[in-house]
Amino acid sequence: MTNNSSPLRNYVLEKQTLAAALMDLKNLVDSTEYDDPVRELLVKLAQDRFNLVVVGQFKRGKSSLMNAIIARDLLPTGYLPLTSAITALCYGPKDRALLKFKGWTLEQEIELSELREYITEEGNPGNARGLLFAQIEIASLFLRRGLYFIDTPGIGSSRHENTQTTYEFLPEADAVIFVTSVEGPLSEVEEQFLRDIQQYQRKLFVVVNKTDLVDHGELKNITDYIQKGMEQVLGTAVPRLFPLSAKQGMQAKLQRNAQAQKASGLQEFESALEVFLAEQKELSFLVSTLDRTLQLIQRMGSELLEAENGGQRNQIQQTLQSLRSQLTGETQVVIAPVTITDDQLAEKSDVVMREVSQKEQGKVVNLLSGFTCSICAAQSQAIFNFFASYQYEVTRNAEVQEKFLARKGFCHFHTWLYSKIASPVGISVGYALLIEHILSDMQAAMDAMPSAQVSFPGTVHCPACQFLAEMETRQIQNIVELLQSPEQQDQYTRSGGLCLPHMSLVLQKISDANLSRMILETQIHRFEELSEDLRSFLLKRTAIQRGLLNTEEQSAWIRALVKMVGDRMVYYHH
Repeated sequence: MTNNSSPLRNYVLEKQTLAAALMDLKNLVDSTEYDDPVRELLVKLAQDRFNLVVVGQFKRGKSSLMNAIIARDLLPTGYLPLTSAITALCYGPKDRALLKFKGWTLEQEIELSELREYITEEGNPGNARGLLFAQIEIASLFLRRGLYFIDTPGIGSSRHENTQTTYEFLPEADAVIFVTSVEGPLSEVEEQFLRDIQQYQRKLFVVVNKTDLVDHGELKNITDYIQKGMEQVLGTAVPRLFPLSAKQGMQAKLQRNAQAQKASGLQEFESALEVFLAEQKELSFLVSTLDRTLQLIQRMGSELLEAENGGQRNQIQQTLQSLRSQLTGETQVVIAPVTITDDQLAEKSDVVMREVSQKEQGKVVNLLSGFTCSICAAQSQAIFNFFASYQYEVTRNAEVQEKFLARKGFCHFHTWLYSKIASPVGISVGYALLIEHILSDMQAAMDAMPSAQVSFPGTVHCPACQFLAEMETRQIQNIVELLQSPEQQDQYTRSGGLCLPHMSLVLQKISDANLSRMILETQIHRFEELSEDLRSFLLKRTAIQRGLLNTEEQSAWIRALVKMVGDRMVYYHH
């Protein structure tokens, strides 16, 4: 768990950056023709759906290969082409098939034994039923974690619509398994198909099927021929060839014959596929989704190039291009495990805290005429802005995320205050990372037993508490400087004054006895008025004369608590 936490966290952050850009794009294209394509990309991202697409010429054994990999004789095979529909295998708790038809909104569920009647030319000649998509759900470990194993109609068959369907689905592919065979290897149709695949820059596997039909020497000549042909088509970036017999591999699996399975070549291909899915799937998934989004942006019409939208579109595009460069470059940005000490935390101020503090610092002057504590009022607004900004920054700012994890989130009080201000999405992002971080801590604590120690939320420098403490220091100094002016003193005498905790801190900073006296006199007047409002409130409520209550009397009890202990929004440990 500990070793995998950083790459997983890195993937989550990159995915969130892409999701945020897609949501911005979704808002931009709302009610246009691009609304549905963007929504589909968001759904794909949310599902973590990875499309591993099997393509190739008719009669190369694509369906046989897929059956062998999942070790089930599930997809129909034969000499007649499959119908012009996409067939996807995905994970489900029970076996079932869902069919999507032209002109129908709802899907139809059928038994797996009925598949041949819908996805083969024999059962559905000319696709007379109008099948668009077949989704087959099975409880296969290979298909867990969002993998969709997709069979496409064979190219180069007598039915032109099969080739067209396959080509139209290529942009949906996150990785491609190209299947040829020892029978007429690398035909002209296949060469052209490889050229077309190349433009999508997806991960490409090349399988040479039906090796059981030739001897070893002939197989070597065939694979050399295919290798040279692919070099002419693809240049130097030719993927590795995997010669195998899907038929023999399937038989070996059913017979539990490990030696025969290895001899079939299927085991070697499956091992390479498993390594890719374990180590590179997330990267390939993000890059392919990025590419589709960037291609969609390029296709957008002139209505999105207007001044008010063009800048936003360009900003989204730049964000996506920057993320793509980060993902496909020689090095990747990986968030290392947090090792910041308490001393380092004290030295380094939070990015969000600096920015929000600077924006809120000048608001004290305008709040001096309020009827509540001016510092509390300023801090109450500031903490709201802080949390609103924090939930956004914690989704994409690596420095903020690092400090959030190092501090173990917020203290108990500010955790629940954050929950009332931040969105469920913003909360989920930050606390998903925090929970994973604490899991790593607990794992390390288990390994270090019996001297195990784990810090929990609220025990290490709450970011909100530190933000408010630093802002309070600035505000107190600001008020002390303001009150040097006779005009500001006059304004203060007409204000609501301060709460007792903040008044005490301000008085500690003032050496002028007359100024201290003015502050205390103002506080005395405000408390006398407050006491009168409270008594009046009680009398009128007791006499059931609520209509006689004025706003000051109705809010007196709240103001009394604020004056005594400070605003509840800005509570923190001094």
